[in-house]
Parts: sequence; C-alpha cells; structure tokens
Amino acid sequence: MSWALSDAPDVPPSCLAVLIGLANHAHADGRGAFPSQERLAFYAASRSARSAMTSPNWPASA
Repeated sequence: MSWALSDAPDVPPSCLAVLIGLANHAHADGRGAFPSQERLAFYAASRSARSAMTSPNWPASA
C-alpha cells in the first residue's frame, strides 16, 4: 500500500481512493487484488469508483 501512497505516478484525485483500495487487497507482491466494485465504492463515493476505473487516466494492465 505504501507504493500507492508514495511512489505511484501522478494519479488524478478521483482515482486515488480506488488505487488505495486495490493496494489494500493486493498480495505482498502487488498482484492479486480483486475487490468487488461494491468494496471499492466503500472506499470512495460509488460514482467516483466506477468513473475512476473507466477513466482514460486509469493505468492499463501490464
């Protein structure tokens, strides 16, 4: 989770809560984060969570 807070590339504020939520659910290697949209909406406003994940600024999978 420290990467999401300190070292992540510039992330729009609307995406930050979703990124932190994903980091909270990730394994130690940073992979395997599969929280539901409902869980991510718990961390951020529901619209913010969905719009952040569909934002053109959202990082693509490697």
